Amino acid sequence: MNSRRIVISGLGIIAPTGIGKNGFWNGISQGQSFVSTITSFDPSNLSSQIAAEAKAFDPSKYLSLKDVKKVGRANHFAVAGAMEAIADGAFTIKDSELKDIAVIIGTNCGGVSFGEEEMKKFYSAEQKRMSTYTVTGTFSGGITGDVSIALNIKGPSFTVSSGLTSGSDSLILALQMIKSGIIKTAFAGGVEACITPGILTSLCQMGSISTSKNSDPQKASCPFSLNRDGFVLGEGGWIFILEELNHAIERGAHIYAEITGYGINCAPNNKNNRTKEVSDTIKLALKESNLNKEEINYICAHGISTISDDVVETKAIKEVFEEKAYKLPISSIKSMIGYPLGAGGSANVASSILALENDFIPPTINFDIPDPDCDLNYTPNNGIPLKITTVLSLSLGLNSGCSVIILKKYKC
Repeated sequence: MNSRRIVISGLGIIAPTGIGKNGFWNGISQGQSFVSTITSFDPSNLSSQIAAEAKAFDPSKYLSLKDVKKVGRANHFAVAGAMEAIADGAFTIKDSELKDIAVIIGTNCGGVSFGEEEMKKFYSAEQKRMSTYTVTGTFSGGITGDVSIALNIKGPSFTVSSGLTSGSDSLILALQMIKSGIIKTAFAGGVEACITPGILTSLCQMGSISTSKNSDPQKASCPFSLNRDGFVLGEGGWIFILEELNHAIERGAHIYAEITGYGINCAPNNKNNRTKEVSDTIKLALKESNLNKEEINYICAHGISTISDDVVETKAIKEVFEEKAYKLPISSIKSMIGYPLGAGGSANVASSILALENDFIPPTINFDIPDPDCDLNYTPNNGIPLKITTVLSLSLGLNSGCSVIILKKYKC
């Protein structure tokens, strides 16, 4: 068994809550909703008109105006998140280690926001022209490339696009690469800029997004509550510095948490029993972490407020944890920040390490009407102080993936 221990030592957050970990933690721990009527475009002709936008974000604080125009919002989130992680982790990129650092970032939609804008210009103009950078600004691979260029990093650089678990999967891949000795450090996490006319239109037609609470946006995302009718879009970037424990100690880093293990599986959303695939993934993570179910103190749930997935997740937790499931604190931050699609898993990990740091469980807000099929302790409406040492973070895809990451408070 590989004895290398992998820790998180830096955290960069661009979110609907604002910029940085303090605003993020204050918002979710206090149970604030950041969902409102969409301001980035006119949604009035759509059945869903709400989202959790990162309104405070200004890309020009991290990139030149020329570079801002070359690429889209997802790339902006990634560069800014990495820079925020460097500042938070007091991390110095040494010339001698440029090839020992990787950039591995997950996204589901990539640069679609940039692509939509350019295609709109193309089809609405008499002269069919668009930006020279449309191709590079739209490709998902450009996201990690832009971070590597901005930070002058020479190590492996690639984008993980495995669907809605991309943010979690990027962390798992970074962990594997550090454990194997390929790299010493990684900037990893997830970004998503998915609040666009095209994506929202498609989701409205799919019927997977909330449409009943346009007049009361802050109540729209209500995971595990009987009155849920679909998820609410969110956006942002959650970027972490991952490194081998001794490397972090040598540089005097503040260690947020240790990643003790993970589980990753395909859990197809079809006629088969998806619950088993999800519960099997949780069991894989426990086995990889060399932990038993009694050692988990809190579950940071996927909890996106869809009718089916909230039930699947509940059943899977009960299947693994049995009687303990009814006592185990569970909560969903998607009730407050919406669902940033492929970045959702990395948002969960950020919440998990801050819960460990603060010994506090954020709430699931808008839990108004109990659902008989969702009968666990979802920390309804108010967070609770609780001494915790081990957190399980869960991420699901709408049609396939399931990723579980287990984090522990660091002990020497």
